[in-house]
Amino acid sequence: MNILSAQSVTKSHGIKLLFTNLSFGIEDNDRVGVIGANGSGKSTLLKLLAGEEPADSGQVTVRQGTRIEYAPQNPAFNPAHSVLDHIFSAHTELSDVLREYEELCCRLEAGHTQVDEDRLAEVMMRLDAMQGWEYETKARTVLAKLGVTDLTASMSSLSGGYRKRVTLARALLAEADLLILDEPTNHLDADTVSWLEDYLNRMSGALLLVTHDRYFLDRVTKRIIELDNGELRAYEGNFTYYLEKKAEQEAADVRTDERRRSILRKELEWLSRGARARRTKEKHRVVNVREMQAAGPMRKADALKFESGGRRLGSKIVEMEDVSKSLGGRTLIKDFTYTIAPGERMGILGPNGAGKTTLVNLISGKILPDSGTIELGSTVQFGFFDQESAGLDMEERAIDYVKRDGGENLKGPDGSVLSAERMMERFLFTPQMLFQVIGKLSGGERRRLYLVRTLMKDPNFLILDEPTNDLDIPTLQALEDFLDGFGGCLLVVSHDRYFLDRTVNHLLAVEGDGVLRDYSGDYSHYEQTRVARAAEDMGVGKPASKPTASEQKPAAAVEETPGTSRKKLSFKEQRELTELEENFVKWEKRIKAIEQELSVPSSDYSILQDLTREQTDLQAKLDTGMERWASLSERAGV
Repeated sequence: MNILSAQSVTKSHGIKLLFTNLSFGIEDNDRVGVIGANGSGKSTLLKLLAGEEPADSGQVTVRQGTRIEYAPQNPAFNPAHSVLDHIFSAHTELSDVLREYEELCCRLEAGHTQVDEDRLAEVMMRLDAMQGWEYETKARTVLAKLGVTDLTASMSSLSGGYRKRVTLARALLAEADLLILDEPTNHLDADTVSWLEDYLNRMSGALLLVTHDRYFLDRVTKRIIELDNGELRAYEGNFTYYLEKKAEQEAADVRTDERRRSILRKELEWLSRGARARRTKEKHRVVNVREMQAAGPMRKADALKFESGGRRLGSKIVEMEDVSKSLGGRTLIKDFTYTIAPGERMGILGPNGAGKTTLVNLISGKILPDSGTIELGSTVQFGFFDQESAGLDMEERAIDYVKRDGGENLKGPDGSVLSAERMMERFLFTPQMLFQVIGKLSGGERRRLYLVRTLMKDPNFLILDEPTNDLDIPTLQALEDFLDGFGGCLLVVSHDRYFLDRTVNHLLAVEGDGVLRDYSGDYSHYEQTRVARAAEDMGVGKPASKPTASEQKPAAAVEETPGTSRKKLSFKEQRELTELEENFVKWEKRIKAIEQELSVPSSDYSILQDLTREQTDLQAKLDTGMERWASLSERAGV
């Protein structure tokens, strides 16, 4: 049964028609992903369904009693609200009591009074009566996972990324019947995105989201809605299923177009022989030919094509020796030595605030190290695609911006010259959009414009800092294709696991306290290496191979063939099997103890974060250990 229905919905943005006569429904426990090009109306559709904007025509019907929670890309907030006020602003009885409890905990932490202690005791009794402690524990876990620690901070003082995480926490804790998320993975690191996947898969209620993260989309959705040229197409499956069906559909369109062209060619030959079109049948054939000629070829999706002249790059790129950098009293990089080679393709990973952007700014010369040396090659020409799209003047015309910061022309690898206008057209900017002021472009279109400007500089060292934020999936696919043939150096800072898998061949992980560690391979290999290293650290030997992020398929049963037999366990493996069984008891006991500790009210968020981290590590050990135990016990015939 539908909890939300849209009937014949039409919506325009200014003079641009976004979509017309859209009709679809969302059922209980539905998991729906919305995809489409930038400017197709994805975010507008979410706002409309959430009741934030009206439709031009048609209607959206919500089942009585259905609670909808919406987390937009740029959340609105009350400047007078603290983080705590914003998170618990739903004004349910439980949220009001829990907000007061958290406020009292913060006050007691700052300097308790007897009045606060007495009131806290009363509030705790109310939470007991409402059975609210489970929700309180859930709230603390969500906040810790999303890195929301300062509940007393003013919403107006927060950065855009932090504010987005606070709003996401509020949405996750609302326990809504329908959760609507617009780009929820922006400003989250890869580990947090993985946690969010698990959280959404376990939650009850329906989910509707827009995201560019293809692994995320594949793992949390069961239905895809595509907005294309003002129309809606639905696919009953996840993103992989959508890609398969889309490919089949495009192949069928090509065959249909070829048949139509064949018929048209034969009919034109008939007309050229002098058909008089006197009889009714002949008149009908002439009309058909004219209609087929007028229709032209079937419309195909415009493809982005990236070109760069490939400015010459010398043998010396960047040489860093014993580099250290601290900011705000924290050591972000310590005694780091590294030489970037020609053609290197490096990804940078790490939690928010660990120092990824600081490292990028050191490499590009935007900031200087506290100690150590950084030398740049004389031929290095950086192209910097940063998170903020710095330098955009909302009153400047799009074409003037590209020419001002990028250049008039780009020389192609074959010696041809590509004008700024032509380059923008290749990025799906229409002739009308070239002369629009930047302020009238959508967020995704501005990011695409900034990317054009970056490439028009013809760099030989591309630095992409969170490039997947606000770019649609077709643009990302085209960017990946471009990077496949890019001959210069590439440095990517991104939480997007799929994008890293497609573009880099080794990763530099910023692990905290100034430590940077190099991992060969793409992100999927990095995940596998971390699991193996964790297994070695806890002394259980090498774990069974874990499917990579791009290869997660059901494991097929392995059958023994005649003439083969199990290899007996060595003494060391037998001892390892015994130790594993003993460790399982210890780990499970500690996990239960941590769950008990988390259920006890506490205002110390540092303790909460430590417990949550320990719980996650123990669970990973348990999972890895179980895989190893299964392998050993099978061979031992247990």
